[in-house]
Amino acid sequence: MRKSVFPFPLEAIPKPCGSGRQSAQAGRNLERTHVRCYGFERVALVLVLLLALLNSSAARADVIVSEDSEWRYYKGVAEASSPVAAWRQSDFNDAAWATGRGPFFYEDSFGYTGNTALTDMRGRYTCVFLRKAFGVANPAGVGDLTLYLQTDDGCVVWLNGTEVARVNMPDGEPFVTWTSLPAAGEPNVTTVILSNAESLLRAGTNILAIQAFNSGLSDSSDFLIAASLSGNLDIVPPAVDLVVPAPGSVV
Repeated sequence: MRKSVFPFPLEAIPKPCGSGRQSAQAGRNLERTHVRCYGFERVALVLVLLLALLNSSAARADVIVSEDSEWRYYKGVAEASSPVAAWRQSDFNDAAWATGRGPFFYEDSFGYTGNTALTDMRGRYTCVFLRKAFGVANPAGVGDLTLYLQTDDGCVVWLNGTEVARVNMPDGEPFVTWTSLPAAGEPNVTTVILSNAESLLRAGTNILAIQAFNSGLSDSSDFLIAASLSGNLDIVPPAVDLVVPAPGSVV
């Protein structure tokens, strides 16, 4: 990122030393005037640099996984893998899983909509397994990650096999036969800040894995899971390629 430091026109810079006519009338020495003005110039230069740093410090938040991204998913009619945690890892082969775009939902009355309807969920299975692959070239250059979740009724989320979020779910290793805790929101909306993103990510392919649950097998009329992941990928330090006024100038 390169920025030109020029936050105000030159004519807007105050001139505390007075005009040339006033200096001449007062009989001031030109050298003394230069020394006085140079002190003000240094103050103005510091102010300009501070403004440049402030303007460039707000790094952009890139959407890594959007709510309508395409996922690999597996309906929870059985465990997704053996051992049960293997499906959360980046080296798991999910080629046989179905693909669908988020959000995932079902609705037997009115309310939720999405892109992938699980019309056979009620009475058959209480959870769905989701995997989303995304690439990172330089994990050391990633700042905080923000995970945004909407779930009815609960979910557990892993990043490369490490649990990073648990919403309206009991403690412990989740199994396919589980249900969420009783419905606590329509939906539950949660934002999770992952401040240790560098330690969670790896160069190359990364996996965001979600196991989303309903509160009951047959007595729930709806289900929803929508997830997005965003992060600060701007790590290029600001560079000053123009300073006004130039160092050593007399203003």
